Amino acid sequence: MWPLSLIEQLNEWLIARSPVHLLEFSGKNMRWCEGSWKDNRFDIKQLKSSGIVYESAQPDAMPDLASTVKQLRVISGYRFPFEKHAAIILPDHFFTFGSFQVPAVAARSGLQPFLEREIHKTTTLSFKDFHVRYEFGEKRENRIPVQYCAISKTRMQTLFQITERAGIVPISIQPAFSGLVKVLRTATVEARHPSVFVHLGEKTTTAGIFNREGLLTIHTIDRGVNDLLSAIVNTGNSSNEQAFSKLFDEIVLLEDPNCEAQSEIETYQNIEAVLIDLLQKIYGFLLLFSNDHPEESGFLKIILSGEGTKIRNIDRLINANLGIPTTFFQSEIEAMVSALVLPEKETPSTIATLLGNLMLAPWQLERYDRIMAA
Repeated sequence: MWPLSLIEQLNEWLIARSPVHLLEFSGKNMRWCEGSWKDNRFDIKQLKSSGIVYESAQPDAMPDLASTVKQLRVISGYRFPFEKHAAIILPDHFFTFGSFQVPAVAARSGLQPFLEREIHKTTTLSFKDFHVRYEFGEKRENRIPVQYCAISKTRMQTLFQITERAGIVPISIQPAFSGLVKVLRTATVEARHPSVFVHLGEKTTTAGIFNREGLLTIHTIDRGVNDLLSAIVNTGNSSNEQAFSKLFDEIVLLEDPNCEAQSEIETYQNIEAVLIDLLQKIYGFLLLFSNDHPEESGFLKIILSGEGTKIRNIDRLINANLGIPTTFFQSEIEAMVSALVLPEKETPSTIATLLGNLMLAPWQLERYDRIMAA
């Protein structure tokens, strides 16, 4: 046992002293980042991105292996036979996560039946098709809360094929929100009410409720920036490039989203149904939490991050419809990012998950087994 322990310590020592990059897959794009978190400041030395080509247009489609490897080699500076270490960040919708409670006696006999039941609520795949990690929470009234996170073995296999061919050694694997929660908890002050984060991603939106102590609950919504772009393409007779320009470069949302002039904007008319659906699902998520936790009588604020923050006045729309003060991720950590120099069209709000993961060092393998620790 002693030689194995020594090898493990040497391995951790080497990892701690080797440069570890961040590799984020965020739907249509992937980012390669080299940076650090030191003295309460973020520093990014390198940030490159590239598009991802998928095998089909289906929501669960896998990336095209050859194309993804080729682009990843370019942005990571691949040189055979040298390898690079990277912490892998995957979109939240790649994972199945949640929580449930079990009697203390049942927890001693095994949780697999409970985990199978919970996972089958959200997917048609078999339990054996997943890598599953779980944690126990604090025991209350002879019941133990369990937080779990699962990812399909097929996705993991594809990921390892991509990284192996690109000369990258994965050091950890985690959902996007794990880093986001880390940095928000660090920047949050003690308050009576919890705060809400809404990560407007490309394929999905992740909403979570947290306070200084940790993450209280989280939920993925099947609406994202891609749905807004598709609505413009389909109803506005626009190309993909034109739709992108209309959504992010033009003024689609006015400073007062409830004024009469708002409904006269053509692009807004194209995306109104998607926005209404998204807002209703966020509201339903908050209402469900309030019903389950009556002691929490309100929310302090909503913090926005992700690609959707490029839409001007999106914060005003959410504030006007949900009645909760809304701000951007960047304003929450302004002092931490004051010295950052980012590529064009990137802001601290769009790379929020990357910044949060810089705070999670030293990285450890299979971090996604602890992301629900609240």
